Amino acid sequence: MGLITARHLPAAQLGHLEQNLTGLLDEALPNLQADVTGEQRLVSRLLFCLGAIQRQSRIPVSEFSHLRARSGQAQIMRFEVALPAPDLRATKVVLGWLVAVTPGLLQQVLSTDALEAIRNAILQKLQPLAHSQLNRYSIIRAANRLEIPIQNLTPTVLVLGTGKYSRWMNSTLTDHTPGIGASIAKDKFTTARVLLAAGLPGGVNALVQSPEQAVNVATQLGFPVVVKPADKDQGEGVAADLRDAASVEQAYLLASACSNKVLVERWAPGATHRLTVFNGKVIRVARRIAAGVTGDGVRDIKTLVASRDLTDTQKKTEYRLGKPLLVLDEEALGLLQQNGFTPSHVPAVGEYIRLRRRDNISAGGTNEHVELDQVHPDNLMLAIDAAGLLRLDFAGIDLIIGDIRQSWQSSGGLVCEVNAQPQMGARPESTIYEDVLRELLNGRFRIPAQLLICPAEPAQRRAALAQLLAAQNANGISDQSGLWVNGRKASTAFATDFDAARALLMRQDIDNAVCIMSLQEIVKHGSPLRRWHKIQMCPAESPTPEEMQQTRQAAAMLHAHADQSDQVQTDAVLPVP
Repeated sequence: MGLITARHLPAAQLGHLEQNLTGLLDEALPNLQADVTGEQRLVSRLLFCLGAIQRQSRIPVSEFSHLRARSGQAQIMRFEVALPAPDLRATKVVLGWLVAVTPGLLQQVLSTDALEAIRNAILQKLQPLAHSQLNRYSIIRAANRLEIPIQNLTPTVLVLGTGKYSRWMNSTLTDHTPGIGASIAKDKFTTARVLLAAGLPGGVNALVQSPEQAVNVATQLGFPVVVKPADKDQGEGVAADLRDAASVEQAYLLASACSNKVLVERWAPGATHRLTVFNGKVIRVARRIAAGVTGDGVRDIKTLVASRDLTDTQKKTEYRLGKPLLVLDEEALGLLQQNGFTPSHVPAVGEYIRLRRRDNISAGGTNEHVELDQVHPDNLMLAIDAAGLLRLDFAGIDLIIGDIRQSWQSSGGLVCEVNAQPQMGARPESTIYEDVLRELLNGRFRIPAQLLICPAEPAQRRAALAQLLAAQNANGISDQSGLWVNGRKASTAFATDFDAARALLMRQDIDNAVCIMSLQEIVKHGSPLRRWHKIQMCPAESPTPEEMQQTRQAAAMLHAHADQSDQVQTDAVLPVP
């Protein structure tokens, strides 16, 4: 909550601001009503930038904020604002940055290079606060867009929805993901045996405990082979297409440095395709392309590596790692030599030269979206069968195949991994996260919930609680003194009313809730829900001036949190100042 004072500015300066923000942000500026004042236009744009630049830094700030004109005089307006701030540290950093850069953004339209420098400065400051988990960030963003109530159960587990409609998610692990299936998927050796036992194309492999044993197994399987940890994700420690004993020994040392369970597996030709399965359906397919260069018929490999264009994802990954993703290092030179090339070779137009044995994004690879109608139905069913075999509601099936349009049964293929917690990593325009959340929650996000604002005075609290218990209109009631479920006390006391409300709203045995909170807590902590079905107040018998001020603050804050604007009530409608 806060107040913003804005003075009238010429339309040209507002136009400069909007053009500069368009260049700074990767989100389009929202449309404004035609009758907004210049002052409101200015404040609205800056508030949008406040959230958008955080989202650009992978800090999941909701798009929703509240802005109301509070008072005005000649060419000066005061606005009351309520801002979403999941991380107050980030909000403060961006507010300070906005104060510093806004005068320059108003004066003229800046060059692309100047805007990039301004953007990089704030992104660098926010980088330590960014979400490291893309799935978690994207799930929170999708929940915000769908107005699904959301709270943190633990640092990794989210509670989506309220009461009997609530579900838990840890990235793409859900409260319905079986522990047995997830544990099998974490072990590539065991996964391969389960797949093969079911007649599906799992890897032919063996666990090894020394470089010598790795070479012996590779010889038995036949070169080329893959050496990889059996229990790591994201391609960590993986080396593929190894064609001699020396490279196998070196790969074993790399893999054993990050795991004590190392596999040697028969290599399969083709590209890795990640088929993401949810509830028995393939919802996304992506082809992984290892880092490398594509020839233009003019430049040699060394020059192509030095001058290659990076995607936004690759730029962010390089920034996070603090080093370039692709250089002509030992790995790249080894692959060139293996395939009969040197750094001075000039690839033909369109010729792709692979320079990394791993195809993961963290190793400089890229993901290429594949439309579902371009995937052979047998390959879609293979992914669904593999996920079903491990009883997984969510799964990422990594299928190595030459042409995804051809059936694995005729062209060959290998399921090299089943991931029980897959990254969905969708395209910016995709609605995949929203679609998943709608299905996960069956389109129902919220139980009926009422907020009752009651003075903290113990006698009045007890009377309100007794009245609610007698009425039996809700099977769940929260108060700082505890939770009541179906008429019985079901918890100890809480530190705050806010904590009690949160605890009640995450219980799956609640189908109708009343949450009791004091004015002081509303002003201090805010609302536990973005939307209430009804908000009522029990006014103090003889309110003090401070309580009257808190009432005005709470009413202004909560007016936008009720399903209908006339639902913030005392004995009659509580006026909004």
